[in-house]
Amino acid sequence: MYIRRAELKDSESILEWRNDPVTRTMSISQDAILKESHDRWYASALSNPRHQIFIAEVDGKAIGMCRLNVSGETAEVSINICPSCRGSGVGTKFLDLVIKQTNFGRYVAQIKAENLASIRTFESLGFKRKGEENGLLIYEANGSTSLGLDQD
Repeated sequence: MYIRRAELKDSESILEWRNDPVTRTMSISQDAILKESHDRWYASALSNPRHQIFIAEVDGKAIGMCRLNVSGETAEVSINICPSCRGSGVGTKFLDLVIKQTNFGRYVAQIKAENLASIRTFESLGFKRKGEENGLLIYEANGSTSLGLDQD
């Protein structure tokens, strides 16, 4: 797996993955996103240093995106894997690589209780459940040195 920063060429894939029915069910906002709205958001996100968007590729094909919304030393994590690759463990490997490539003091994720795949992914990388807010489970981890699959 190779990870890189997102580029304009990734916009269509990200929109397609975001509008997938399972993604919509597991998202905070379950509405379908219109292309025009997505294009505006995406162009803004790519130019905003508070948003870091990564793309995972396998054999040259984009298979997922991970977005970090940064505030100070905290990065809020959002991850989405293309539907045909879900259940294969690539989400865990992808998130592990993003964490190792970044260096924030704290990582946070908001996850719906029924999103068992995401809960397993985050817990396997050392995230701990810290509470619940507005019907979402809050998972946190401190610093990249305490996270990851390959701990010494």
